Amino acid sequence: MTSRRLVLVTIFCVLALLPTKAFAEEEVETKAPDQSTEQVIDEAKETTNEAIEAAKRAILDAIDRAKELTSSTLEAERDAAERALDDAKEATKTLDHASEAAREVLEEAKKATVEVLDSVEEAIQPFSELVEGRSVALQSDGQLSKADIENLVERSYQYVAMYNVNNKFAAKQGGWNTCDPDTELKDHTLQEIARPNNDTLYLSCLIDLRKDPVILEIPAFDSKYVSLMVTGYDHYVNIPMSTRLGDFRKPEKMLLYSARTEGYDGEPVEGIDRVFEATGDFVSAVFRIMPHANDPERFKKIADQMKSLKLVTLSEYEGGEPKPIDDVAFPPVGETDADVFEKNLLEVMQFVFNHTTFDPNNAEDQAVLAAYRPLGVEPGKASDPEQFAKINGKQVREIAQKIQRGILRDIASQETYDAIAPVMFQPKGETSLDALVATSISGPIGIPQEEAVYPQLVTTDGAPLNAQHDYVIRMSAEEMPPAKAFWSLTLYDLDEGFFIPNDRKKYSVGENGGMKLNEDGGIEIHIAAEKPEGVPEENWLPIERKDLDLASQFRLYVPDLEKLKTWQAPKAEKLSQ
Repeated sequence: MTSRRLVLVTIFCVLALLPTKAFAEEEVETKAPDQSTEQVIDEAKETTNEAIEAAKRAILDAIDRAKELTSSTLEAERDAAERALDDAKEATKTLDHASEAAREVLEEAKKATVEVLDSVEEAIQPFSELVEGRSVALQSDGQLSKADIENLVERSYQYVAMYNVNNKFAAKQGGWNTCDPDTELKDHTLQEIARPNNDTLYLSCLIDLRKDPVILEIPAFDSKYVSLMVTGYDHYVNIPMSTRLGDFRKPEKMLLYSARTEGYDGEPVEGIDRVFEATGDFVSAVFRIMPHANDPERFKKIADQMKSLKLVTLSEYEGGEPKPIDDVAFPPVGETDADVFEKNLLEVMQFVFNHTTFDPNNAEDQAVLAAYRPLGVEPGKASDPEQFAKINGKQVREIAQKIQRGILRDIASQETYDAIAPVMFQPKGETSLDALVATSISGPIGIPQEEAVYPQLVTTDGAPLNAQHDYVIRMSAEEMPPAKAFWSLTLYDLDEGFFIPNDRKKYSVGENGGMKLNEDGGIEIHIAAEKPEGVPEENWLPIERKDLDLASQFRLYVPDLEKLKTWQAPKAEKLSQ
C-alpha cells in the first residue's frame, strides 16, 4: 500500500471521529438553556481541540499500523483496511448536515489535520520507498537461493554458450560481416567451441544485422552433403538450405535481416532469391560441407567453391557504401562458459536481451525475461554494470559446472538421448528448455535430426571413459550407423569438450577423418595410448596416458530415421592393461 493511500485512509478515519450533525445539535439543545451561544461555541472548540489531539494520536497509530500492514503484506489485513476506508467514507457523508458552528470547527480541524498529515507523509516517504524496492533489494544482495540460481543458469545456458561461440569466431576471423572459408579439417587448436566436428569443412559467416540487411551470394557445391545453419544468441537453430532439401545445385542470393534492422521491413529486393528473418542482430550463418577428403581433386574443387561465396550489405548491393558497424562495445567473452557465469553474467545477458527478438507468446522467452527482471536486466536498458544486482559469481559458476557435468552424464544414456533427440537444434517453438541446455553444453550450433544425429558413446561397464585405460568399439556390417550421407566417431576431453591433442592430428574415425573397414564390412575402432598391433592407423584414436575423463560422440549425417528407431550405438569395451 503506497504512502498516499495510507494518508487517504487516515483522513477518512479522522473525519469519522469528528462531530456529526446529531452530536452538535444534541450539545446545543442540552446546554442552550443555561449558557450563551458564545459559551457553546467556545466549549465546542475546546471539545474539537481535544478531538484534534485524539486525531493526531489516531493518525500516528494508523501510520504505525499501516507500516505493519505494508511490511507484512497480509491479504486479510489489507482487506480490513479497505473495509475501514469504505466505512469511513460512509461516516463522512453526514458532515454535510452539521450545524454552522460545528462546520467552522470542522474546517479548523481539517486544516490542522492536513498539516499533520503533510508532515507525517514527508516523514514516512523513505519508509515507503524502502518497502516498494524490497523485492529487488532482497534479490540484489548476492544471496539468491540455490533453486533461483539453478533456474537462472538453466535458462541462461543457451545464451551464454552462443554469446561465447559467435563472438569468439567473429574475433578470430576479423570481425562481423565477414566470412571464413575454412578449407582444412579442424584440429586441437580450435577452442572457440566445445565438441566441434572433424568430418566437415565449415564456411562461417558472422553477421551484424543492426544497420543493414546482409546478402549472401551462395555458389553451387559439388558435395553430397551441404547445409546452412543460422542461429543468434538465443541458440534456436534454423536450416533454411540443405542438400537434403534439394538445395545448392545452383547459385542463389539470400538476404538476412532482424526485427531491429534499420530501414528494412522484409520487403522484396530485385535479384534476391530468398529472404530470411533472424531472431537476433548478431548471427552466425554456418555452412557444413562434406569435403570428400578421400578424393583430393574433388576436395580442391569444393574448397574453391567455398572461397567464391560473397557477403555484401544491402547498401553495397544497391551501389552504395556499407554502413559503419564499429559503434558497439561487446562485454568480454569467457574462456569457457563457466567464466561468463562467474564474472559477467548480468552484463552479457543485458547485451543479449538488447539484440534478441523475444516472443510475447513464447513461454520460454517470457520465463527468462522474468528471471532477470528482479536483477535489473531488461530489454532496452543500457548495459551498465552499476544498475545490476549483486550476485555471488562463484556460487553461480559452481552450479553451472554441476549442471554441465549432470547433463553430460545424462545424455550419455541412450534412453535419455533418444528422448530429446527429436527436439534438439530446432527453431523457436519446436524445442524444449531441456534440449536447449543439453545441446548448449554438449556442443552448440549442431543441426536437427533430419540433418544429423549425435549419439553418445558409452562404456560396457557404465563408467566414464578415462585416459588411464584403452578401449575398443566393435561394429559388424549390420551394426554400422544408419547414415544416408556419412558418419563419424570423434573423441574429446569430457569437461571442456576439446579434441585430444596428438602429433597425428587424429581426432575422429569416419569417411573424412579416415577409416578402414574389414573384409566383412565391419570395423574395430581403438582408443589407446599406443597403436595396437594389427590395427589400421585410420581406426586408432590416440590418447595420452593420464587421469583424464573422455567423451566420444557419433555423428550421423542425413540419418535413416526409420532404421534409427531400432539401431543401438555400440559400447566401448575397456581393455585390460
